[in-house]
Amino acid sequence: MADTINLDNAYYGRKWQILINLDSGVSIDITDSNFGDYALRSTFTVDRPGYKCIHYGDISLWNLNAATDNQIVAGAQGTVIINAGYVSGAYGKIFEGKIFQVIRDRENATDYKVTIHCIDGHGIMSNNLTAFTMAAGLTYQNAVKYISSNAKTSITLGKITEDLYSNTLPRGKVFFGEPKKYLQQIASDNNAQFYVIDDAVHITKVSDSTSNTVTVSPSTGLIGYPTQIDYGITCTVLLNPNLTIVNPAMTIKLDQSVIRQQLINIGSVPTMLEKDGEYKVARIIHRGDTRGNEWYTDVTGVIPAGMIPYNLANPN
Repeated sequence: MADTINLDNAYYGRKWQILINLDSGVSIDITDSNFGDYALRSTFTVDRPGYKCIHYGDISLWNLNAATDNQIVAGAQGTVIINAGYVSGAYGKIFEGKIFQVIRDRENATDYKVTIHCIDGHGIMSNNLTAFTMAAGLTYQNAVKYISSNAKTSITLGKITEDLYSNTLPRGKVFFGEPKKYLQQIASDNNAQFYVIDDAVHITKVSDSTSNTVTVSPSTGLIGYPTQIDYGITCTVLLNPNLTIVNPAMTIKLDQSVIRQQLINIGSVPTMLEKDGEYKVARIIHRGDTRGNEWYTDVTGVIPAGMIPYNLANPN
């Protein structure tokens, strides 16, 4: 089912929230309605470049009051959630991740800036450990649950393919090492994809369910012209929290006549454009500036017949 939005009011009135939950127990809620007491300006960039890779979120806050500034810089550990969208349109979470680094900067004589560098899945994808023994005959679903519950850094489970309930381990097994190694192996054994979104582990198959299709056109927020690239297309739309990285892959549908074609070099064979205008969403970048023009989502789509690159930030 295609998702269409009435542009008359869906893209007016920005709505946003930056929720910082520090490990010290302090919670800082910075929103469009209370930023007068907190940040005079906020910007964010959320980069989801694929599946088997780290997703990043960077938030900058200007001119915080001294108490809030000190709490963030002194805490420097915790979780950040970014919600963004529109008052009368699409609104929701575009990022959740752990604080990796906090940087305080002075731009000029009067303006101070705090930048929070966050990683989605940090602690799951790296520097984690699980250790336990599992008997033969238990399902892969049991293995996933034991891996998550016995991990040094707790692992939240998201969508897990139903097939893992019936497939069983043929023999007993000792699990000792990084959880991601075992989760990737379980996904591979079941012809599924392992990935981390919003600090939760997902193991899913392309055949699990029908993917969602979002129509992209000037009436649904398209900015400028989509551009053909080696493996599909790129385009920019007004910020849309409904666009994300999932498996089965979400698809976008475009009018082929508005796509700016790639320049063909002699000896090269470009990727053919899809006749029906549908492309799998393989990378998403959300960009927002609460006091500026930026309130966009950059989308990279690949042709449905091709394999989705695992990491478009480093496709090679």
